[in-house]
Amino acid sequence: MVTERSRHQARRVAEDSWVVSYLRGRTLTTEQATAAMRTVEELASLQALTLLLGLTALEAVTLAVNESPWEKGRLGESGRRFGWSSAARPLQGAAR
Repeated sequence: MVTERSRHQARRVAEDSWVVSYLRGRTLTTEQATAAMRTVEELASLQALTLLLGLTALEAVTLAVNESPWEKGRLGESGRRFGWSSAARPLQGAAR
């Protein structure tokens, strides 16, 4: 298995047994190897996003996992959810 977004690859070594270049020493099922390859594809997308923040993907993931979220309502808009709508309102204080 290969992906266009990474140089990592998975190789079949037996029936339903795979090894993946970044998971050395592990033998995986086909499902696990597919998940591993999808992970490196997602990582490429994550790296592009985190560059916009001036962070590495590892730094962004570490912060997102370890930092506590704000309490609900702290910004005065309790219940407002983040969305991907292109018509979303600009952030408070953001330049228009």
